[in-house]
Amino acid sequence: LRVICTDMSLCFALQIKCDRSQSIKNALNSCGLKNSVANNTRLSRCVLYCTSSSSTDAKELELVKDPVIILPGLGNCSGDYRFLQEELDARGFPTYVVPVSRIDWGRNAAGFLQRDYWSNTLKPRPVLDWYFKRVAGCVTKAREDFADRKIALIGHSAGGWLGRSFLGDSELFQEFGNSADELFSTLVTLGTPHAPPKTGSIDQSRGLLTYIDAKWPGSFVPGIQYVCVIGEGVTGSLGVLRGESSSTWEQLLAFASYLPLCGEGNVSGDGITPASIAGLKGATNITIPDAKHSMLTAKDNWYGSPQHVHKWIHYL
Repeated sequence: LRVICTDMSLCFALQIKCDRSQSIKNALNSCGLKNSVANNTRLSRCVLYCTSSSSTDAKELELVKDPVIILPGLGNCSGDYRFLQEELDARGFPTYVVPVSRIDWGRNAAGFLQRDYWSNTLKPRPVLDWYFKRVAGCVTKAREDFADRKIALIGHSAGGWLGRSFLGDSELFQEFGNSADELFSTLVTLGTPHAPPKTGSIDQSRGLLTYIDAKWPGSFVPGIQYVCVIGEGVTGSLGVLRGESSSTWEQLLAFASYLPLCGEGNVSGDGITPASIAGLKGATNITIPDAKHSMLTAKDNWYGSPQHVHKWIHYL
């Protein structure tokens, strides 16, 4: 249980170890705090009232914000998001990560057996049902823990367009008996390539992006806030191949990634996703000039790094 008390210029925080079933009032009293607490054993319902020595007004502070589910990107595993999860937890957002291992992505090989794969007309289902079921599992857990709260989704890279697909396909969460806007509040995408590749380019998604963008374009679901976080930390370049000392291998790799995605390589982006296709029509699009794509290659300078989180967290 994290308790945060504020009084104008004063702010302090305590971390109290207590069993989830323990009375929060008792946990607070055991620390000698004089507070009036709405006594509820579920942390999601806990409200703390603080009265400072300089004011007689009771101040209400919600301890726990709406739950968040992180949707891993292609090739990532749940553990890659541990530090982002901890950062969000520390800021009051109970955070769940869809359980995915790197080897799990091999399940997508089932698409090889479909004619749609080879004709670049692949659809998210049934190829990605394994992923959607795990997202639904996290939704179930979040609703058990925070029944009266809406859920925010954070999709990193391909997790962003997988989130668009999940929100758009009501069959995926019909077991909950609610519409998307009753269950979810927000979809935040981090470095997601939202637009399908241009005609003639290699479609790395084998038609998935084309299908999703046509069926659920832009900020498609009413009542859901769509937020796209866009990085411009790397400009693609072939300069290394020409012996230009100012160019880097990172820029060469970015060029190779951008070219099939948007048809151009000499553009800005996060090193994987070109900035030009990382936004959505009707969404709140935020550009972070120096942000890079992945914690695997830029753990201190990717979208989920502490210095960048504060630029988009207020939308959750």
